[in-house]
Amino acid sequence: LSEGTKKIGDRAFYGCTSLTEITIPQSVTWIDYRVFDACSNLTTFKGNFATEDGRLLVNFESGHLYAIATKGLTELTIPEGVIYLSFGSLDHTSSIEHLTLPASLDEVSSIIYNNENIKSITFKGSPRVYPYIVTYCPNLAGIYFPNATTPPVIYKYSETTSWDAFVGCPNLKIYVPTSSVNSFKAAEGWKDYAD
Repeated sequence: LSEGTKKIGDRAFYGCTSLTEITIPQSVTWIDYRVFDACSNLTTFKGNFATEDGRLLVNFESGHLYAIATKGLTELTIPEGVIYLSFGSLDHTSSIEHLTLPASLDEVSSIIYNNENIKSITFKGSPRVYPYIVTYCPNLAGIYFPNATTPPVIYKYSETTSWDAFVGCPNLKIYVPTSSVNSFKAAEGWKDYAD
């Protein structure tokens, strides 16, 4: 990419399996949705918005996580300061087994789709969630809310939308602090996971 580029458009590099690293010019002010989806060999971001380890593109001013270079990653911790996960930013992350989301995260729509390797997701906070945030992850065994005092609110898209935030995850258990168990068991959308 050349200096002077202002925006990288939706799915600009989608499926570029030969892409292993990319430098984002300082002139870039916005990165659209799913720009690096299915770039299965991408290991390193450099330049604007790149985190120190080169694995993420994060705009800390706006709180947006734009993209992840997932090649070879089995554990991923999204840093504090991320408020929004850009739509699809965690799609095509099939190597990740353990995901930790920050307390700063404000809301979650779709985060993981069709991942046979994911085993655990930890929410350090209690963001608003929407139905179907995790779908078709047969080996997902645990969703952890270690700091939750009350269950996150699940917002439905419409009256006909299911409350189910986790679809196609047959082995899933929800883990919360002992003091929060009863509130989770009584909450719409969470009580379905009560033992």
